[in-house]
Amino acid sequence: MHKWWKQFQLENKFIFKNWFFLISPILYFIVAYIWLSNENYTVYHTPTEFLSVGHTMSLGVIFLACVLAVRRDRHTRLLEWTDTLSFMYVSKQSAIFFSIFFYSLIYTVLFFIAFLMTSPIYTGLWTIGVSFSIQSQVSYAVTIALGMLLATAIPNRIVYIITFCAWMFGTFFIEIFIINRFNLFYLKTFHLNQFFIDNSTPIGWARNLVETELIISQLFVLMFTLLLFTITVMIQMSRRHFSNKILPVISLVIVGIITCVSFFPYGSLWKDRLEKKATILEESLKNEEYTLTTYPVDHYLLDVELVGKKELKVEATLTFSTTISEALSFTLYPFFTIENVELNGEKVEYEKDFHLITIKNGILQSDENTIHVQYSGKIDEWNTQYGQEVHYAFVKNEEIFLPSYIGWYPILGDKPLYSVVNNIDYPVLLLPREYHPKQMYHSTNQNFTLNLHGFSKDILGTFEEKHRVNDDTTQLVSTNSTGMTIFTNTNLTEKELDDSLTIIALPWEIEGFENSYEQMKGVKHYIEDWLPVQPNKSKIILMPSLRNVGITYYDTVMLDNNTILHDYSYRTISFQNNERTDLTYQQLITQNIGHFIYGKNFEQIANHYSWVENPLLPYIYQSTLLVIYKDYYEYAWTELPDIYNGNLSTLYSLGSYLGNWWDYNQGNLTIEEKIYSLLNEEVQFSDNNYDKIVYMVALAIENGQIDQVKELLRTIHLKLAQSDSYHYTYEQWLQDWNEVIGEVEPFDNR
Repeated sequence: MHKWWKQFQLENKFIFKNWFFLISPILYFIVAYIWLSNENYTVYHTPTEFLSVGHTMSLGVIFLACVLAVRRDRHTRLLEWTDTLSFMYVSKQSAIFFSIFFYSLIYTVLFFIAFLMTSPIYTGLWTIGVSFSIQSQVSYAVTIALGMLLATAIPNRIVYIITFCAWMFGTFFIEIFIINRFNLFYLKTFHLNQFFIDNSTPIGWARNLVETELIISQLFVLMFTLLLFTITVMIQMSRRHFSNKILPVISLVIVGIITCVSFFPYGSLWKDRLEKKATILEESLKNEEYTLTTYPVDHYLLDVELVGKKELKVEATLTFSTTISEALSFTLYPFFTIENVELNGEKVEYEKDFHLITIKNGILQSDENTIHVQYSGKIDEWNTQYGQEVHYAFVKNEEIFLPSYIGWYPILGDKPLYSVVNNIDYPVLLLPREYHPKQMYHSTNQNFTLNLHGFSKDILGTFEEKHRVNDDTTQLVSTNSTGMTIFTNTNLTEKELDDSLTIIALPWEIEGFENSYEQMKGVKHYIEDWLPVQPNKSKIILMPSLRNVGITYYDTVMLDNNTILHDYSYRTISFQNNERTDLTYQQLITQNIGHFIYGKNFEQIANHYSWVENPLLPYIYQSTLLVIYKDYYEYAWTELPDIYNGNLSTLYSLGSYLGNWWDYNQGNLTIEEKIYSLLNEEVQFSDNNYDKIVYMVALAIENGQIDQVKELLRTIHLKLAQSDSYHYTYEQWLQDWNEVIGEVEPFDNR
């Protein structure tokens, strides 16, 4: 041990006498601190973003240290005497390994300090920091072993080029050109540090979603490190004569077997995922052209028990009075195990075809019927989407995301949950309105009562009421909603701002929103003076990451009559005169105005995929907002592009075209002339482009006709409120415009 310690000290002296190795950790800390201090910092995403670049750069330094250490012993004549000592190669190589490993620990400690210094107060912050540190050291370990092996196996100076190639291939290249391009995510364990540039792991869910995969991956990487180290020692020993040549071979075989065995858990995890994905793909191809047939349910009673940390046990009772002419069936998440089905209290036989369960020989009553279903199982809906890993739904380590569209409770009728989109060779969940707008128009408002048992974490979701029945049971109630979504997320807080609005967000987001929401109380009174409103109790949910569950490619997600937003990619930032302004909360106020005016019908307006059947509604909404911002807030035309910004799908046209006003013959035309020019621009406005009505309103406002515009919009909203279909056409718009304001010529081309 004394000899090993002396060798370890000698290796440390060689490292710390080199100015490059001394200054590198200091630069690493400075860059980490600056990177983590940016204004858009989020607890998990930003550190991972830095590590994907900064930590990868530090691996290059470690590679260089390994090559120099090994080549120094082989090519420095003054040190040849060490080969004559009775000193085992295992001890000597391990001294080099742990010396460089100790040096790499400096980078990890400095990052951990920068992480704690820049992160806001957050439950589990130390756990996240320790997780980053462990992963950093595991990656340093395998890098050291690989660097030593390359330096030992390749005697000439080309080893520097080959080591550089190994560094780049094992990090950026394998991620960008292999893993992401071909969706080969099971190769992540062969990435040198597993900090990926394109990272979508969210705060809150971060540890629990990847914990199992990360631990078994780290186990394999450590065993693989041992294998590389063993090969390095064998190569060194092969260059000298030893009496016992069998022992090194036996050692290599044993370590190789252990390494292969350590890969089994990781391989098994990915085998299950890929087999499940293949099954879904096969079934999805059958549903490319499907007929959606669902029926309203009067009331859902769901008793949900969490068994362990991952399994659900559910008893669902559906009460309905709908007349069903076809075979009675319901939709359920296909990987649940159904234990019992009863119709009106009688046990019935059923036939299961993936997601569709058809009841055989069931007799329906004339007035009211009930279906009672008992089922259980696990949900970990992993998949890939546009080169990203997504977890569509999960119950994992007490973290939950159960959206209504996953079919985690029975849906009366046939509603396929998956489809193959745009001939892409992978299945996706039919997310709400995302790919198939017709799903939206088959959603009916229903009543839900959920009794949750065994859930230790606070349950959040799209329900309206929550009651704690006892220490083990929580009751959730939702009335007149299109579905029920429940989830947990560390540090998310739910706060009721008033009788009409509840917000779920991180504490600092709630504080920022409250300050803006106070200013909205006046605008509500202003709106009530001239518009018929349909206020309802709604929620705005700022999720730390929707990208991870596959629905953040759209800025606004209307789910179960509630607005769900992503608090990272959703941020609306304006830069004027070198000043940065965060308009995020102003955008949220805009969403709440929509809820206030349209009530539950706002879901038909807020997502641009609904425009297929009601193409004019979003533009009526935009015109209404334009009046509010000009008349109540008194914004100048030049301020409006930043207010709308184009980040909300409901405001996209108005935001982008308002910006065009100042790019169109800038400085040569009056505002009125610019609007006329845009209205007459045939390239920009085709016959089926309805956003010209926003410019008609803008022109009327500029001409001092804002009172007439308000009367027109009042007339339209009264008609919408009295219409069962909530439908409005361009022809109706022209007719109402002519009656209230006057002829639309000369700028109407129809």
